[in-house]
Amino acid sequence: MHAQWTLVPSGTSTQLEAVHMIDAQSILSSGKDGVLVRSLNGGNTWSPLVSGYGDDINSIMQLSPLDFILFADGGVVIRSTDGGNTLVAWCHSNNE
Repeated sequence: MHAQWTLVPSGTSTQLEAVHMIDAQSILSSGKDGVLVRSLNGGNTWSPLVSGYGDDINSIMQLSPLDFILFADGGVVIRSTDGGNTLVAWCHSNNE
């Protein structure tokens, strides 16, 4: 058995670094320069979310169905408690 892959545009030309599947339909992906995109239909189409941050978002951790933590360069930790609609800097480190 072999998987069949289909190329689908993400809506951004920016390099994506992380992807997290929330459920069979909802997917969140993050990348360079604070780019954040979301699919609500299993990856068929993607919409940008405004992260408000210019640092690379390298990792996504899901705490509950709507509660996420995003980890960015520069010690920035961003949290969303509403599925990515609202993003708030939860913690920031100035240590280089």
